[in-house]
Amino acid sequence: MAHLVRYIPCGREAAAESIGYIGKAFNQKFQEIWQKKYINKSKQQSFTAYCLIISGKVVPLHRFTHTEPASQDVGAAIGRKHYILKCVADALFLTINISFCMDIYKILKYYRRIDSPRLKLLGIMGLHLLHRRYLYVALDPSLACNLRCRLCYFSNQEKVKEMGGRFSEEDITAIQKSVFHRCLKLQIGDGAEPTTYPGLLELVKKAREKNIPTISISTNGNLLTQEKLRQLVENGLNELILSTHGMSRQVYEYMMRNARFDHFTQLLQDISEIRKEHPGLKVRVNFTMCEDNIDDLKLLPQVFSSMKPDVIQLRPVQDIGSSIYKNYSIDPIFDKYDETVGVVIRFCQENNITCLFPQKGNLEVIQHDNDRQEHFNSSIDMLPYFHLSPHEAWKTEFNPYEENFEQYARRTHRVRKMLKMLLGHSAGDEEGVTRAMNYRVG
Repeated sequence: MAHLVRYIPCGREAAAESIGYIGKAFNQKFQEIWQKKYINKSKQQSFTAYCLIISGKVVPLHRFTHTEPASQDVGAAIGRKHYILKCVADALFLTINISFCMDIYKILKYYRRIDSPRLKLLGIMGLHLLHRRYLYVALDPSLACNLRCRLCYFSNQEKVKEMGGRFSEEDITAIQKSVFHRCLKLQIGDGAEPTTYPGLLELVKKAREKNIPTISISTNGNLLTQEKLRQLVENGLNELILSTHGMSRQVYEYMMRNARFDHFTQLLQDISEIRKEHPGLKVRVNFTMCEDNIDDLKLLPQVFSSMKPDVIQLRPVQDIGSSIYKNYSIDPIFDKYDETVGVVIRFCQENNITCLFPQKGNLEVIQHDNDRQEHFNSSIDMLPYFHLSPHEAWKTEFNPYEENFEQYARRTHRVRKMLKMLLGHSAGDEEGVTRAMNYRVG
């Protein structure tokens, strides 16, 4: 286990801030080591120090002496050198965290704490060049859905007629051999419903064979039974992502056409039972907010009073194209933010639930076009994202029968594009990319 820790002690009183970690959280034993080795020798001098703690041993990286009290702005007190070291340490430990820490949400939380997008890019590039896992593979094995949710393009009958592709067993095997070895997280189901795919259980098994740390399905849950879910978990599934657009029967069944609220509540009970047998199963809930369901967020603590998720993500509605829903105004969410989103944030804090939510000040970014800096940030954030779906011409983009990910990266000049981004050049058009990184992890 290893930790990068920043100390801002003043005299014998130390304020420790773990700015990166791998493995277990920073504990009292490490603090005692630091106190004995450094703090007791510092007398009344105030300083900031970075140290790396590996298996209980303190490895000092650098120490900055200054005269300002620790409670004041330390960054201003010790100047640019402190900032530069922090940046280098951030990039280094982003790489180390992703290489060794397999909890995707801990990695995500640390990633969001890095201020500089170019340092994030350096970390991603390091992982790519070192042949480490860093891909977030979003795989739609079939382009079908059992529901016709108003916020989704499956609500448009003309769009549905264009869908319908499905990966064969041979396709999945080829993808497994060519991509899964670089996959940090596999999400089965990205723009369609994975439980409509007959080979879902075999797909999960193939992912486990390649030791993918996080294997998840993103589903509306209406085709899942307790037994089907149990089989998936027993064969490698370790995260279940539930998509929902309502917390009351009326709103849930209005927004998610063909869905049954009774099945949703029964599924929550089934999950609770399966978690008793498989406590490692993580549950994430995705709630897309719009004017027609924002008030339902007040009911979320009641709905999840017994089966508490590990992660809750609140996403403002966005125009993903072709859906029958046309009200994309963020104003109702902004106006009711404290009494709706705020309720969920407090519920998560009280129950130790990771909450992914847009900060109130960032809602306008969703509604308006990105400025140049936001476009640059989104381009970097999308680098680990690798989407595969069985649309008609899918092999023209990436053919797993003829190339693996490394060959694909060389063919598409992935490193060259990263270097251009690092030097400030445009990485090309990224229109239609969801502004996912405007979420706070709490």
